[in-house]
Amino acid sequence: MRNLLLVLFFSPLYFYAQSSINCGNTNSIYGKKSYHTGSTGVSLASGDPFVFNIYFHNEQDIIELTENDYLRAVAYLNQVYNQFDIFFKYRGFVEDDPTPLTNMFNILVRETAGDGSALTPNFINISYTTFLSDLPIISHEVGHILGLSHTFQGSPRTESTFVDPLTCEFDPVGTQRETGYFFEDLPGDDLDAENVTRDTSSPDYNAAIAGDFVVDTPATFQEPNVCSDPSTGISYYIYSDEVVDETGTPYLDIDVRNIMSYNEFQYLDNLTIGQGVRMRETIANETILQDRLTTIESLYEPYSGIYRTCCWQPEANENPPRFQPGFDYEFVACSDSSILSLGRPLPWPYDDLTFNTGDVVYSFPSDYDVYEDIVHLNNTAIRIVQLEETPRRCYSNLAKNANSGTIVKFNDGVFNANVTATAKDSLGINDPNLVNNLENGLFLIETNFDDGTQDQKVILKDNE
Repeated sequence: MRNLLLVLFFSPLYFYAQSSINCGNTNSIYGKKSYHTGSTGVSLASGDPFVFNIYFHNEQDIIELTENDYLRAVAYLNQVYNQFDIFFKYRGFVEDDPTPLTNMFNILVRETAGDGSALTPNFINISYTTFLSDLPIISHEVGHILGLSHTFQGSPRTESTFVDPLTCEFDPVGTQRETGYFFEDLPGDDLDAENVTRDTSSPDYNAAIAGDFVVDTPATFQEPNVCSDPSTGISYYIYSDEVVDETGTPYLDIDVRNIMSYNEFQYLDNLTIGQGVRMRETIANETILQDRLTTIESLYEPYSGIYRTCCWQPEANENPPRFQPGFDYEFVACSDSSILSLGRPLPWPYDDLTFNTGDVVYSFPSDYDVYEDIVHLNNTAIRIVQLEETPRRCYSNLAKNANSGTIVKFNDGVFNANVTATAKDSLGINDPNLVNNLENGLFLIETNFDDGTQDQKVILKDNE
């Protein structure tokens, strides 16, 4: 059974009205119809990782933003897009300078009303209220930049009256809907509405060449009729055979949680395999996107902090190498394989794997939100689970040796004075299985080094 190590941190919304994304002009300069496919094979939705640089410009002074606010947005984007081997490398932020960097995705946080708009990778505009509270809209706008259209593209809506009113199953008072939204077929428009059928032999089939050009996203129209489950707050589509596409076929299974839709944005959390294929096709064929790419190696580099390179360096102890959130990190015990390694740079280069490795010493899940804890400590290498099994970048600084330490257990499972302290000598505190061998519980590990510094780390151990 695998040990699960979590670093401790502290930190149901019911609503019935439909709130929607207000997405501005999303016509990127490259052609959206160029990349559509009927294939939804998983193999096409993944491959060599694409890693994008991402940079933030704060253009508002209504509310103060911290680096953690930007890290939170990058973490969310990685949680959404890593499934398609699309990654984002945080490169920092600037105040009051809207000048885009040509080798970055530039996100501009603005004072203006509205949720967001995506013009090109140079200008992804987000209102400050959206930036702080509605991260799915950021992923929606980035989806546009990566070649995704709205799932309702070409299928506007109009409001009208139902012949047979609809009932929201979970509404506590059994609310009936006498009016709702219907697909609107506008005469003479040049929009390509997507029909419901997925029967490729039907003359009405057009899923590969209309709408969002993605076959495995169900046909939909803008803002379909939804209800909310008050036990979760999550919305769901309510079917009516009166709501039909332009061929007269009812909309059956609209995906109201797709990130590229216009529905209750708090709960937009879905992208399809076909959308992943389309994004990867767009990235592979558009120079304006390729110019923003960086290396896989960059994900193994800290966004801030410094490594201790030789002897006692107080600034390294006060400003350790910190890693962006959004990935599942495993820091694996490592050590130099020979005396010749003393001349190597620290940490070891990404491609150099000639060091020794051991067990996982500590780890962080992708949704871990105490960002300052995600640091690369001495005698460990980094494994990013979303990328590969191989640990990289061993940091084994022989000039900073742990000579002793103390394991403090909080016997009640909370921070109080009821503790048991166990002293450790040099051999014990350097044991690569120190954490794995602990019983379940809440601990403080204090490590003393030859240079007079001390590290402290709080962990919650759970063997399940």
